[in-house]
Amino acid sequence: MERTATDSVNDGSRMAGVLLSLIVPGFGLVWAGRLWRGTVWFVTVALLWAGAMVLPLLRDMEWAPVVAAWGLAVVVTVLMLVDCARPGRFRRTSWWFFGLGCALGLLFSVAFLLGCRQFRIQGGSMHPTLQGGRDGGMRDRVLVERLTYLFGKPRRGEVVVFRRRGVGTFQQSGTFVFRVVGLPGERIAIRDGKVWANGRMLGKQDGIPEIVYQLPQRHPGIMTALDHNGEYAVPEDGYFVLGDNTANSLDSRYWGHVPEKNLIGRAVWIVFPPNRAGRVE
Repeated sequence: MERTATDSVNDGSRMAGVLLSLIVPGFGLVWAGRLWRGTVWFVTVALLWAGAMVLPLLRDMEWAPVVAAWGLAVVVTVLMLVDCARPGRFRRTSWWFFGLGCALGLLFSVAFLLGCRQFRIQGGSMHPTLQGGRDGGMRDRVLVERLTYLFGKPRRGEVVVFRRRGVGTFQQSGTFVFRVVGLPGERIAIRDGKVWANGRMLGKQDGIPEIVYQLPQRHPGIMTALDHNGEYAVPEDGYFVLGDNTANSLDSRYWGHVPEKNLIGRAVWIVFPPNRAGRVE
């Protein structure tokens, strides 16, 4: 049977719908005059992919749900493209799958919007782990995940962002970023370039980088939180934090612990500049 000109036009319209929806999810249907349907697809696909991207950032997240989320996002995207190519022929069973994807996408995306923030690093206290624009270089932007600390406690070795006001004698607003070294109730000491917690030397197995830590400089006008033995007793509601750039870091050695209520979240990913993008270790 010969194809008519109308068939060719319909094929072209279907292909245009698919291509438009590859650029903006659901836009092919909007272009075809199905505004509500296209909008629903756009919201669903966007939310699903947002959820798929936030899952790998969560602490202790197993690969199974991550793979499942990405697989679901891909399948729903394919279903959307099929609907854009064949508007009006979507099967009822596919709508059940679509509804499940919409619910999960909404859940993951709300978690993403509420649980993640972006911060720009200032200063060189965490150099070289995080770059704060030293020597004219670009400052890192990091993604900070907040959900973990809603349900759990910070772990030793994690890089955390916290509010500055109320830490030590700081009264001005702003944020700091440092590495957790001492946990609540521990007695922290710095001896021979190493950090000790309750008499046990901390190392790489504890998430502490191989750094020769320095005792704070004791000069008139410079306060230090450590006692004359180089030790500090962390209270039950606080954390002892240090900068990786130990020689040029104003941290818990000087102003003491960080109250738990000041914590914002974990720095998990460098998102900018592109040549430094990757997980914060």
